[in-house]
Amino acid sequence: MIEETLKTAEETAATRILDRRGKPFTLRRCNRYRLYPTKKQETILLEQMELCRRLYNKALWKRKGIYERAGLRVTYAEQCRWLPGLKKEIAAYAAISSGVLENVLKRTDLAFRGFFRRVKAKENPGYPRAKATGAYKSLTVPRSREFKVVWDGNGRFGRLSFKGLSGVRVRMHRPLSENAAVRRVTIKREGSGRWYAIFGWDVKGYEVPEHPWIEESVGLHPGLAAYLSTDCGKVYEPHKTFERHRGKLAKRQRRLSRKKKGSRRREKARILVARQHEKIRDSRRDRLHKLSRELVDRYGQIFANRFDVRGMASGDGLKPLRAKVLDAAWSELLHMLRFKAEKAGGVYVEVEAKNAAQECSGYAEKWSTRTSPSGCIPAHTADLRFLAE
Repeated sequence: MIEETLKTAEETAATRILDRRGKPFTLRRCNRYRLYPTKKQETILLEQMELCRRLYNKALWKRKGIYERAGLRVTYAEQCRWLPGLKKEIAAYAAISSGVLENVLKRTDLAFRGFFRRVKAKENPGYPRAKATGAYKSLTVPRSREFKVVWDGNGRFGRLSFKGLSGVRVRMHRPLSENAAVRRVTIKREGSGRWYAIFGWDVKGYEVPEHPWIEESVGLHPGLAAYLSTDCGKVYEPHKTFERHRGKLAKRQRRLSRKKKGSRRREKARILVARQHEKIRDSRRDRLHKLSRELVDRYGQIFANRFDVRGMASGDGLKPLRAKVLDAAWSELLHMLRFKAEKAGGVYVEVEAKNAAQECSGYAEKWSTRTSPSGCIPAHTADLRFLAE
């Protein structure tokens, strides 16, 4: 039955299918942990980020200058060959890991690749811009041999070390997956001043377990009045995270606007605004993680409608609802469902939902043999335009 359903879905336009059953693959994931650097360690991290920012800007200007003077494009490999000379010229760069500096140049290369891709697609290209002071907020150590994590598996804290810095405390709130090989680490500073370490790891030859509810399927349709609706009639209420914190955020923003630029009080007010934004983000993510875990554990087959959230948020017709559309975070929910279903051994299918809300039970014809157990859904629940067994 599952194979027939997937075959039908493959014939449907704008459909994405994720099914890892019986196919060993390399599982790649990231785990985020809170960092607690000392004042001295924080100073060193900020100095390294400032040097990375200057290198990013220098690489960008060199690419631009060479193209304007000679009409030549500079590649990532050519810029990497400049690093040994840069370390001799500026001694401070010698104290930074080569992998970190190469990652800075890689970010520059990706910025230009994105620019040329948008030019080719006739989109708004957005030429890469230099980063202002404080705008470079993360650095990546891309090779496992260039950093070290020490944790006995029992204590609350581990220690992270890499070139130029050693023994930074890491709050190990959860262990890494078994047989996982940690490949890279990214040190990130949030707007509120909090530090995080994001470990990227992978497991080669990962075989998904057999999902206990693989025969159970569900159809999901996101909405605003009902945050999430299923084909069997279950409705999840919207979390309204931004709406609940909106008043407090506005109050802190007003206080920030009254502070003198460059003053200590303005910096303290800015940190309070940043922490409020982070609280909204973390509260929203917590709700989405719990909801996605509930659905993945309960259903072995998940069929979801995919929306153009960016287009909906930027459209003039939905301007009054723009804040609600962005607060709903449908794309983030679908992303969580995708990677959790992949690891749990489930089947995940995304269907383009364009114009689906304007159609009635005729939407079922797109699924051919797939029919809704409840038949045509009433007009007052028009968001339920979508089907599963």
